[in-house]
Amino acid sequence: MGVTVDRLNKLHDRLCQVLEMYIDGRFIDPKTGEPMPPPPAILETTRKFLHDNGIEGVAIPGTPLGSLSSSLPLDDPEKPVLLPPPDLLGDE
Repeated sequence: MGVTVDRLNKLHDRLCQVLEMYIDGRFIDPKTGEPMPPPPAILETTRKFLHDNGIEGVAIPGTPLGSLSSSLPLDDPEKPVLLPPPDLLGDE
């Protein structure tokens, strides 16, 4: 039996739901009872999922994407770029 379009659509929808649950902090740490932040792999998977589905954002001032964009040193060549300490980069 082959995979049907309906099954693929359901899988696509379920992946979207699970990613949304992670991003919204709906997974609870069983040890602390606190919401768990999404792991880096989930953030990357979400980014790729949005990209692959043609979802793009515009950095409008006052929105989360606008805030992120304005915090990046891309517009101001004088704005310093802060790097993590060398021990986090693996340099000794």
